[in-house]
This record gives sequence, C-alpha cells and structure tokens, in this order.
Amino acid sequence: MNKIWHINIAALLIAVLPLPYVFYPALRLLVCGSSAYLIYLHRERWGSEISGWVLVFGGMAVLYNPIFPVFLPKAVWVVVNLISAAVFWKNLHTVSEFDET
Repeated sequence: MNKIWHINIAALLIAVLPLPYVFYPALRLLVCGSSAYLIYLHRERWGSEISGWVLVFGGMAVLYNPIFPVFLPKAVWVVVNLISAAVFWKNLHTVSEFDET
C-alpha cells in the first residue's frame, strides 16, 4: 500500500532534474491520479469528510491535471515538485500513524 506514496515521492524528486519533455506529462498523470485516489481513501477508508488532506490533494490534482495543464516556469515547478514530494511524505507518515492506532 505504501507504494503509491513512494512512487510519487521518487518521481517528484526526479522531476527536478533536466529530463526529456515526455517525463513531465507522465508525472502530471501520476500525481493527478494518485492525488484523486488519496482523496478517495481519505474519505472512504479513513472517514475524513472535507479534511485538510482532502483539500491539499484536491489542489494537487488540479495543479497537476494533464487535461488542462498549468504552465509555470521550470524554476517554479522545481519548488512545487519539492513541496509536493514533502506533502506525499508527510501524508504517508500521518496515515501510517493513523493506521497503527
């Protein structure tokens, strides 16, 4: 189950490197889809209605959506990707603690 977080964290950290363009639409699809799935998990599995995590992942799904892409300069995307990786990391540890109780 932890793979969803680890894959996103790794992809977002790799995205700060200069890579071929084809990587970035795939990253958008991955992060958008994972964010939507985590919204579902937070609502259905962990019983959150509209929690902070649901709002954060909703914002990330909009920001990374591949259908209506948001265009930002590379330097801004580097910061956004690092923050997004930190969000996935923090959520992983928050959910892990929640599942242990």
